[in-house]
Amino acid sequence: MKPYAITMSVTAVVMAENEQHARIVAERDKREIFGDVYGDQIKYSPATEMTCEADLEKVGWDDLCIPYGGDGNTRLSDILAAVESEPERDTRTIDMFQEQAG
Repeated sequence: MKPYAITMSVTAVVMAENEQHARIVAERDKREIFGDVYGDQIKYSPATEMTCEADLEKVGWDDLCIPYGGDGNTRLSDILAAVESEPERDTRTIDMFQEQAG
């Protein structure tokens, strides 16, 4: 597996005194807000593959972070090093030889 960045957004209605207070309330209650939404209430951006530390920096992460969906222990620095060392597979021809290899 490879690391990908994806933005998830949701619209919530909060009780507040003004715009600034609305932001404070949303920040405070963000876990509850995301926990309450379902299905198409969450909007997702296209996923972007993270191939180097510069990619991570663009999305506010660094190579010491541990990504969601992994083993919960491996840092992005180790993951990116492993991805870089993997030979690139030509998916256009890989199926062509599958029957012969099997």
